Amino acid sequence: MVNQESRSLQFAVGINLIMALTGAIASWICSAQALALDGLVSGLNALMILVAARLSSQLLRPPNRRYPFGYWALETLYTGSRSLLLLGILLFASISSIDRILGHLQGAKVVAPWIGGIVLYSLVMVALGLLIAWNHHQHWRRGGRQSQLLAMERRATLVGAALSAGLGIAFAITPLLLGTPLAGMVPVSDAWIVLLLCGLLVVRPLGSLRHALRELGGVAASSTVRQAVHAMARQELESQDIRLVDDAVFSSGRAVLGVLYIDPQTALSALDVDLLRDRLERTCRQRFENLALELVLTCRDPL
Repeated sequence: MVNQESRSLQFAVGINLIMALTGAIASWICSAQALALDGLVSGLNALMILVAARLSSQLLRPPNRRYPFGYWALETLYTGSRSLLLLGILLFASISSIDRILGHLQGAKVVAPWIGGIVLYSLVMVALGLLIAWNHHQHWRRGGRQSQLLAMERRATLVGAALSAGLGIAFAITPLLLGTPLAGMVPVSDAWIVLLLCGLLVVRPLGSLRHALRELGGVAASSTVRQAVHAMARQELESQDIRLVDDAVFSSGRAVLGVLYIDPQTALSALDVDLLRDRLERTCRQRFENLALELVLTCRDPL
C-alpha cells in the first residue's frame, strides 16, 4: 500500500509544480489575478503532498515507547491539517474576490484580461487536475481502498480542478453579458464565480475536518465498524466458551483499534491471553487489514 501511495504522490508533486508555474506565467500574460490564485493553490498542494509522502513512510512503523499505539493517528492529523489548508484557501479566495468586487464598485480601474488565453489555461489546468485525481483513485484502489491520504488528495485535487473550471466558465461567458442588465458585472465576473464555487466547495473540507476532530477526540468508530469487529470477535470467543462482556472500538486513520472486555470464567495464563489475542486479530484482519486488539479480563460491564 505504501508503494502505491508513494508513486501516486510523487506524480502529483511534479504535476502540481508545473501547474503552479503555469498559473504564475498565465496571470502575467493574461492580466488576471485569479490565475495567480489558482497557481498558488497548486503550489500549496505540492507542498502538502510532500508532507504526505513523508508521512506515508511512517504509518506502518511498529509501536514504540514514543507512539505506544502506533503511528496511525498521524494520518488523522494530516487529514485535519489538509482540510484546514483547503478551508484557508477557500477563505482567501473569497476575501480576494470580495475585495475585487468592492474595488470595482468604488470606481477602481480594472485591466481587461485576455479572455481567450484564460479559457485555454483553464482547460489545461482542469485536464491536469483530473489526471492527478484519476491517478490517485487508481492507486487508492490498488492499495485496497485503505489510504486516507490518497482519498484526501483526490478530493483536494478535484476542488482545485473545480476552481479552475469556474474561472474558465466565468471568462467564457463574459462577452454574453454585454448589453444585458448584468453588464456591470462583466469586469469582475470571475470574482462572482469564485465566490459561488467557494460556497459550494466548502462543505467537503468541513466534513473532513469534523471527522478528523472526532477521531482525535476519541469518538468510537462507526456502528458498521464496531458491529463487524464485535460479531467476528464474539463468534471466535464463543467457540472457546469465553463471554464477550463489551468492547471499545476506535478508528485511527486507516487503522482500527479495539479493546475487548472478556470474561473467560476459567483461569487463563498470560500465554493463553496472548495466544487468544493473536487469534482474534487474525480473524478480524480478514476484514480490517490494519487492526490491533487488546484484551481486558473482567466480569463487569465497564461502559
